[in-house]
Amino acid sequence: MYQSAIRLLLIFAFCTISLLSRADPALPQDRSDVIATVEGFFAAMRSRSATEFETLILPDAVVHGYSASATGVRLMSMTRDEYISSLQSGEQQLIERMWDVQVLLDDRLAVLWAAYDLYVGGQFSHCGIDAFTLLKTDQGWRISSVGFSTQRSDCPPNPAGEPAD
Repeated sequence: MYQSAIRLLLIFAFCTISLLSRADPALPQDRSDVIATVEGFFAAMRSRSATEFETLILPDAVVHGYSASATGVRLMSMTRDEYISSLQSGEQQLIERMWDVQVLLDDRLAVLWAAYDLYVGGQFSHCGIDAFTLLKTDQGWRISSVGFSTQRSDCPPNPAGEPAD
């Protein structure tokens, strides 16, 4: 499992680097649509709506993350359906916000990279970097993978300040 997660993270990083090296600056409408798709992902987190997630995330999408601590690095890997189930099992309000958004596009492929913070039940939980890979389908931009880091201290402040309830 650990080697599979490392392998998937390396593939994701390679694809991202490949895209970065040849991507055109994001076209304004596509850039807006990519950002709107990721904002929709955050809205689906708040509402814990499986239906909303299913319209935003491709069926075979994966979610990978890691957190580092004094005891080591913990890797996490889930399918779309496992991720949706994990969110639906919670009861506290989730608020995730992003800033310093960068979008790279190459025709029907996009990468969104952004700093984020996450509040659970109105309390700060952690910050990190989100990396979304999206594909443009006949139905619009859909998320094909999510990668994120988790940092619990020394977080940069969100320029928007504290979240509003």
